[in-house]
Amino acid sequence: MTSLFLALILLAFTSYSWLDSRGAETVLSSKDLEPKNESRQRVAIDTKYYYDRAKALHKSGSLKEARTLYERVLVREPRNVSALNNLGITYMQEGRYGEAQKRLENAVQLDPEYVDPYYNLACLYAIKGDSQKSLHYLNRAVSLDESVREWARKDRDLQSLKGMTMFEKVIGNKDR
Repeated sequence: MTSLFLALILLAFTSYSWLDSRGAETVLSSKDLEPKNESRQRVAIDTKYYYDRAKALHKSGSLKEARTLYERVLVREPRNVSALNNLGITYMQEGRYGEAQKRLENAVQLDPEYVDPYYNLACLYAIKGDSQKSLHYLNRAVSLDESVREWARKDRDLQSLKGMTMFEKVIGNKDR
């Protein structure tokens, strides 16, 4: 009886092993892929956390820490134009204009309809004293979003352009 019992267990184990090995050849179901989806969701949550934290640090003036977190966002999402734009601003605020220009131009290339990097390039070139390039980017920003006119009227970075005929033409009359 014991031999029969052991034979049945051996038969059951062999059958299970055979079925299990054939199961490995089957296509995975979406349920089997859940950990990867969870990983993507986790990356998205981490990215949002890093971006929000970077913005808070940026606003508080902690540029180096903000820059580190914007760069972390870009490692996870290299096409995140908001992070690129804000990274460019941190460099601009530190007077690292070449680094700022690279990031802002990269953001423009990735999303030609995103107004912020155009506007920030206008500010960058105004600070550097290149009014022609500044007005070019400001005009492009206004063409994407009319509210840029109001930003430009108040922005100290564009102070060097005030009074220029082309600047007044781009931002228009306040009474319009």
